[in-house]
Amino acid sequence: MTPREILQRARAATVAFVVMPEQALQTSGERNNREFPHIIGTGFALEDDPRIIITAAHVAAGAVGKAAEASVRSGTPYRPGIVWEADFRGGDTEEISATYAATLGFEINTRQGYDVAVVRLSREESLPPAGLPLGDASDVDEGLRVATCGWPYGTQVHRAGEPVAPSFAWGTVSNIMPHPQTAPERRKEYWIQMPVNPGNSGGGVFNPKTGEIMGIVVSLLEVRGVRAGLAQAVPIELARPGIDNYLAND
Repeated sequence: MTPREILQRARAATVAFVVMPEQALQTSGERNNREFPHIIGTGFALEDDPRIIITAAHVAAGAVGKAAEASVRSGTPYRPGIVWEADFRGGDTEEISATYAATLGFEINTRQGYDVAVVRLSREESLPPAGLPLGDASDVDEGLRVATCGWPYGTQVHRAGEPVAPSFAWGTVSNIMPHPQTAPERRKEYWIQMPVNPGNSGGGVFNPKTGEIMGIVVSLLEVRGVRAGLAQAVPIELARPGIDNYLAND
């Protein structure tokens, strides 16, 4: 694939974990910015099976918790959901619209001690239009150029009435923990020079030359309240047990 095709595929594979009123979170439908649900964080679909979504555990848990809080506060049922851009229509005219598909039902598999969640969608009739291939930790070195696609600040970065699409950020692997020479299977995290923000958590860290997923964004570093321009990511290998469990029991 060309670099442009890889980025388009990454955008199509990127999903948002959201919270919104149950009656409004429908299977699909055109939504403008005013109708788009509240975004908790990011996730991405896998090439091997688009029903499997990878994210950070705190994103999946946050969507469930925020939905419960909103239900109690408003007296109206709120539900966690997953939303992705299903169709985009533009052209020579100034009319631009996007259709977003959504699902309410999903299973969550987390790995104890790690901020990683593997989610399986329970609906097969509505799936993300693309997925990303899994990479290998042995291909990750200091200085590797990587990218992420996600929802920084949710819908706040978009003007009302415009289609909502995830945003890209590029960076460089700065360090591999606990040590750059650690065997790939023993790696715990990556520090990446990359401008991420709240909402990027759960997004995939991928090689923009191949589209292969190398890690999952889990946090950003702040020192005395000042963002240091460093993103923390965990290796995608930490999600493999959950992925293999779903694939084996399909």
